[in-house]
Amino acid sequence: MSTPALLSRANAALLSLLLAPCLHAAVPLSAVGNVGLPNPNAIAPAGDAFGSSIAVGDFNDDGIDDLAVADREHPNLVRVFFGTAWVVGQPVGLPFAMETITLPTVPGTTLGPPVALVAGDFGHDASDDDDLAVGVPGDSFSTDNAGAVFVFDRVIGGGWSLIDTIRQGYDGYPGISEAGDHFGAALAVGNFDQNDLPDLAIGIPGETTSGQASSGTVYIVYQGVGGLYPASVEAFYRGYNGLTGAPNANEQIGFALAAGDFNGDSVDDLAVGIPGTTCAGYVNAGSVMVLLGRDDLDGLDAAGVSYWNQTHAGVLDDCEANDRFGSVLVAGNLDATLIGDPVTADLAIGVPGETIDGVALAGAVNVLFGSSSGITATGDLFLHEGILPGGSLGAGAFGARLAAGRVNEGVLTHDSLLVAAPLASVGAIATAGSVWVIPSSAGALAPDRAERFVVTPQYAAWPAANADGFGAQLAVGDFNGDSDNDIAIGVPGSDATGSGAGLVQVIYQSGFIFVDGYDG
Repeated sequence: MSTPALLSRANAALLSLLLAPCLHAAVPLSAVGNVGLPNPNAIAPAGDAFGSSIAVGDFNDDGIDDLAVADREHPNLVRVFFGTAWVVGQPVGLPFAMETITLPTVPGTTLGPPVALVAGDFGHDASDDDDLAVGVPGDSFSTDNAGAVFVFDRVIGGGWSLIDTIRQGYDGYPGISEAGDHFGAALAVGNFDQNDLPDLAIGIPGETTSGQASSGTVYIVYQGVGGLYPASVEAFYRGYNGLTGAPNANEQIGFALAAGDFNGDSVDDLAVGIPGTTCAGYVNAGSVMVLLGRDDLDGLDAAGVSYWNQTHAGVLDDCEANDRFGSVLVAGNLDATLIGDPVTADLAIGVPGETIDGVALAGAVNVLFGSSSGITATGDLFLHEGILPGGSLGAGAFGARLAAGRVNEGVLTHDSLLVAAPLASVGAIATAGSVWVIPSSAGALAPDRAERFVVTPQYAAWPAANADGFGAQLAVGDFNGDSDNDIAIGVPGSDATGSGAGLVQVIYQSGFIFVDGYDG
């Protein structure tokens, strides 16, 4: 398999890009504080697509968020940019300091999906700093594109130590590494059992089960006092470990993952994207499976599992071919909690292949809300560019990337939802990309107050160009230690240091941005 999916031409184009962003047409932000992180590769950076993968964590335990960034052409290299304390609007000498992690990957004969990155404290030392898990679905240690996950801890004083190597069938980890598994194509961290230690969920969208190619599997590695335990692993796929039904070829269970406490029991649950699902007879329509965590030693369980797609009562719109519902997932606290009810996470689901009003690949996002009984379709939101202020429908793949976080700090606000349309045209510039910030207002998402961000002269990513893919990755974190979250946006097609070399644009929250008459 050359990719983990059998996609339509339009969706293949989308995947290719993502592997390689009153009325707001373009927000003219102040130049103060906006930082670009260019591709640091000094040797032939053209075509690297730096910024294809991003993760946020505090890797040096200084209380300031850091950024881990990878590119498409060097799956053995991850650059870590350490945030530093400074005040937006005042001179800063070094907003980020960089270190490089070199992975012991074995390249395959064909290019796999992009590197996946996620931060979590996996307990191998006495500090509370985050470790970095790196999924390399193209790793070919045993066979082509079988995949692997490497976990690194930053050593006090600098440098990185490889503390775990996870491959199916090696070092005590169960399973069989097979060609095209793409083990590690998606990662998520959550506390899925009673010990309050972060566990690691790993997507294997290319896994063959019961003879069905790319039916997919999700693989959970639980953590104990000494770290991640191979003996603790459990896998979920159709017809196994309590799940009913039979595997279906090309469903790609585990293509996307998101952890969150969707039922308010203080234990994380796991949403699993299955974008290759055939729904109502339409291929690649997509679905999402939600596994519930338990406050015991067993963790995630198939009891109470729920499935969601666009035929489910209350979920807006309809299943269509190549919608790819569930290609992207993010959990966040997107609405208010009624007094007496448990605090729950909500789930935003990307539908990047959605056709809206006859516009193919317009893209959409379904937002499902948590409750004491878990995810519910009550109050489901269906978002697309055509309903947002100043937005218009186009083949932008709205929903191809999602993030959630507090980026407006007014009273009664919750997480904002960030939605990328990396294939969106900006004026005459094709696939330049855009990012929408849909704020929380009075305890609920407020699409009517959304703002659109594109590449402007105030950004290091300027000048905007065809195929920039602004928004191909998104992350939220406080990168300068001022207690306000900032946004990191992958621009893998940026020509800043070479044609398609890539760049990460950082936009800081301050008095200069994310403040308008609606905040507060």
